[in-house]
Amino acid sequence: MKWQKASKSIKEAWEEGIEKDDGSYYKTHIEKVLDKKELFLKSALKFGTPQYILDEDVLKEKALFFKETFRKYIPGSEFFYAMKSNDLPYLVSKLKSYGYNADVAGLFELQLALKLGFTKII
Repeated sequence: MKWQKASKSIKEAWEEGIEKDDGSYYKTHIEKVLDKKELFLKSALKFGTPQYILDEDVLKEKALFFKETFRKYIPGSEFFYAMKSNDLPYLVSKLKSYGYNADVAGLFELQLALKLGFTKII
């Protein structure tokens, strides 16, 4: 089977969904973080550092944007989250709920993927 050249490169397709502006997107994100600085400081005092802070809204936005961008140009594509990048069960289960499958790199990750109910695992 011969692959046909896509009308757009992946880079062009990805950039199509990214607004080019004066950085206001990042300013807004940073302002949201700064608005919660007292909460972060209290958490650091209670639990120590470093910590991972998960913004579920941003996770969902980025995960769905990634999928939608690729599916626009590669219909039927499937997505696998590499659990070795972060195997926090709550985060992994959130990505599963957004339609991601599991990419495991060891027995622990495989057991976790199965426990979380993944059916497609590589």
